Amino acid sequence: MSTADLDEGKGDVYVALGLSRALAARGWGVALHPMSDWGRRTPDDVDAVIVMLESFVPGLLAPTTAAIAWARNWIDAWSELPYLSEYDGVWASSPAAASTLAVPYGDEVAVVPISVDADLFSPSPSPVDREALLLTTANGWGSPRQLDTVLHSVSESVPTTMFGVGDPDTAPPAADHRGAVSYFSLPDAYRRSWFVLDDVIAQARVYGCHNSRLFESIAAGSIPITNESLGLDALGLEEVPTYRDSADLIATIEGLHADPATYAALSARLQERVRSAHTTSLRAEQAEDLVDVAVARARQSPRPRPMLTWAARERWSAIASSTTAALHADSIAELQHEITRREEEVESLEHALTAARADAAELGEEVDRLTTERDTQEDDLSLVRQEIATLSSWPSVRGERRLRALATTVLRHLRPRRRNT
Repeated sequence: MSTADLDEGKGDVYVALGLSRALAARGWGVALHPMSDWGRRTPDDVDAVIVMLESFVPGLLAPTTAAIAWARNWIDAWSELPYLSEYDGVWASSPAAASTLAVPYGDEVAVVPISVDADLFSPSPSPVDREALLLTTANGWGSPRQLDTVLHSVSESVPTTMFGVGDPDTAPPAADHRGAVSYFSLPDAYRRSWFVLDDVIAQARVYGCHNSRLFESIAAGSIPITNESLGLDALGLEEVPTYRDSADLIATIEGLHADPATYAALSARLQERVRSAHTTSLRAEQAEDLVDVAVARARQSPRPRPMLTWAARERWSAIASSTTAALHADSIAELQHEITRREEEVESLEHALTAARADAAELGEEVDRLTTERDTQEDDLSLVRQEIATLSSWPSVRGERRLRALATTVLRHLRPRRRNT
């Protein structure tokens, strides 16, 4: 499996965890073997290894440990593995995928579809307020999906909530984009949604390999709408609505949403089918028998795998190198982001400083103007005092007339300056 970190949003982790939990309930000892451990040899007492990714090379296993490939998608990549026939068992998630893989494998391939943990994904025991009309929980890993195109137009007329890893800047503007969400929060999100948009990627559509989202949303009480009908009949889920384009999707949503009785009946039938055929408990029962067959085969003909061992070490070396390079690239990207952020802060401070300097210069000019006016007025007052001192020695009548004339002149001179000030 790719990782043991549930917060990374990798689908293989949740599928593996669900089956592991169910197998553990049946008495199996189970351990997760993420990509970070692929360079280590597995213990000799391991009975079987169920491989979730085609990039894993089963070369560091004990000679009697059964190697089982579970191809849930990327069927073409699995079929091209030169060592596929070295596996002690091969499973596929759809009949079309099983038929394709049986040719290079040279033996029968078991159909083992994805399942759902019915204890985690269950409908609400009491009525809930369905907040979202349309919900999507697909993660974006850089590859284009039909969902990306459809949602831009659908969200304009259908209230849409988006959970998952992705770039908010490229998300449909009309959608409510809430970012990544914990896997254990998905059941409640599904319960509170009328419809869940499922988007099967192109390479999986060819073989009718469906996502765990299909089973999980049904089990939680919502109705999924998927972009691929192939493979639904084999699952007994041929009633699941499908869509071809935006108009088709909108019509399906509006039709079922306007008919609560039909919606409830369809949801009940789908839930019954999932709980009777596609829970992790039932899948573990099926897998247990298949594991026993693979273990018996491995023990009957234990064999050293020198070429696979070499290939496994080479693969691990490549993974370690790419991981180091990725970490280095991430560090550089984080550093560049921090530099950009600091540069933006400096630029903002420079703009603020320039504006402050301009304000200070303007205030300085205003102070200079007011100081000049004050000095002029003080000069005028000084002249008045001198005139008063001169007139004070004149005869009273003549002095009074002169003072009145002077006062009138001074007031006329000062009033315009006071208005300006």
